[in-house]
Amino acid sequence: MTLETAKKWRIATINDECSNRIFAKWPAGLQSSIGLGLYPGLVDLCKADIATTVAASNAQGRDVINACATIGDAQAVTVVWPII
Repeated sequence: MTLETAKKWRIATINDECSNRIFAKWPAGLQSSIGLGLYPGLVDLCKADIATTVAASNAQGRDVINACATIGDAQAVTVVWPII
């Protein structure tokens, strides 16, 4: 495995975890209903949860991984996920 492959693989696994965490709290059907205006009181909360989770993924995941100089470092990157 090359360093570039290791980085791509680790970023993909972190992105998957990010997606899983968002959909665990905000399933696709609920997100659609919120988007259609059926739950106006949840719009800001949903947006904030998604933004917080994606920000953690980007800042602690992608940005750190891209700065790694070895395969082992890239594979060892973890994200401290926010509670949503």
